[in-house]
Amino acid sequence: MLTMQAVPAGRLSGDQFAVWTQLQSAEALFESPHLRPEFTQAVAGVRDDVEVAIVEEDSRPVAFLPFQRTPWNGGRAAGGWLSNYQALVAAQGVVIDPVELLKACQLSSWKFDHLLAAPETFSPFVSRETDSPFVDLSDGYEAYVAWLKRRGKAFIESERKARKMAREIGPITFEAHSTDPSILTTMIEWKSAQYLRTRERDIFEADWVRNLLGNVLKHNDVNFSPLLSVLRTGDRIACISYALRSGRVLHGWFMAYNHDLARFSPGTQMLLEIIKYAPTAGIRRFDLGKGPETYKRQFMNGANRIVEGAVDTRAAASLARRAFWRTRDWVRKSPLYRPAQTPIRLMRRARGWLEMR
Repeated sequence: MLTMQAVPAGRLSGDQFAVWTQLQSAEALFESPHLRPEFTQAVAGVRDDVEVAIVEEDSRPVAFLPFQRTPWNGGRAAGGWLSNYQALVAAQGVVIDPVELLKACQLSSWKFDHLLAAPETFSPFVSRETDSPFVDLSDGYEAYVAWLKRRGKAFIESERKARKMAREIGPITFEAHSTDPSILTTMIEWKSAQYLRTRERDIFEADWVRNLLGNVLKHNDVNFSPLLSVLRTGDRIACISYALRSGRVLHGWFMAYNHDLARFSPGTQMLLEIIKYAPTAGIRRFDLGKGPETYKRQFMNGANRIVEGAVDTRAAASLARRAFWRTRDWVRKSPLYRPAQTPIRLMRRARGWLEMR
């Protein structure tokens, strides 16, 4: 018989933390650092609304689902848009009714946008499927580069720009991980400037986001640790990458480059430097994250299927949500899609602002 409850993420017992770690390590699908208990606790360290749904069988935990509770008892991923993978981390063979799980946690709904698609538990609640690209380095760097060269000109073009940058600015150096807080400060400043240029919401306006990145930088364990990488040309910083590691998996989180050096594509050069470094550190997969960016399609050689949707305990709200999904899908396929982009963008920006508060 299964029992379910929600507890504040900061109050996980040592035994619960250990079981979560065991479950996460036992299933390749759950290898992401975003599914580690350390990530959830790091978010809980800067927010007071982070909880974990715990499912027990015979008084032993068999599943964990971290979430943030909204003022209206809705649920979303712990960390909101900063959570690049979501999942019910559960033991094999455990069958859980999501609606009953939410009721036990006194949640009216739970929204997800990066849920790993393999478990059938959430299939009735899915509105859309997409993929999250990654670079598989199981065969090593040289094998990957050979494949990349056969695929197209992205690698050759990046090397050409690297040589040009070295000639015009200075020799290129790569620092795999920096503990210098000023590097993180520079990355945040550059990323905020990028958000301003592209008219996207600046998530760093929220204090808790900046605090989260600073706190995670203090971790130093192969099971959960940051990788703050720096690419320099001469004495100038060209690009900074902030990624998260869990064992054999590295997941890109933030990347920002020196806008004055944009013509040299420093972001692509940083990506290739990380890919080159990863196998030497025991990393076998580099997750690039969901998104339409061209470079992800150029360099990916695999992808995880992820889904978006919501579980709702209220029948009327669930029906209304499904009607909205059907209308949204119809608009995307109709001539109305282009004129609808502006209000959709404004709605997303407003929703994003509320979620990052």
